[in-house]
Amino acid sequence: MILPKNCRKVLKPGGKLVLSTPNILNLKSRVRFLTEGCWEYFRETPLEHSKNPKEVIWNLHLIPWRYHDLEYLLHYNNFSIGDYYASKYEGLYWAFFIPIIYFQLKDKARRAYKKGDMNLARINKILLSKKMLFGEHLIIKAVKNP
Repeated sequence: MILPKNCRKVLKPGGKLVLSTPNILNLKSRVRFLTEGCWEYFRETPLEHSKNPKEVIWNLHLIPWRYHDLEYLLHYNNFSIGDYYASKYEGLYWAFFIPIIYFQLKDKARRAYKKGDMNLARINKILLSKKMLFGEHLIIKAVKNP
């Protein structure tokens, strides 16, 4: 991801960066991935859109970014995440999947702990938050470190 690298050059220390991307970790998107093999907002390929040059591509996303990926890339480029938000809440009818996700994340954390790997409690708390489970778009507010 080049965006944080370019923003690092342009922003002064303490400068703010706001990123927005479809939230592929919400329940609706996870169910779509389970049933169709693709994330919500990433169903049609760009080539299908290019067949009709008069068609306006208004909501085309090429790369599905997870929160984990964005957090790492921002940290690598000397940014700290101030907070994250969701644009609107959707997919509440998929809430019955929450216990499955909860137990899967807890089991992954337990296995990591046994191997002496990293503590996943912080990231699991984020992944199980209402914003992440039901938010349609993920909005991240980051600050450039000195």
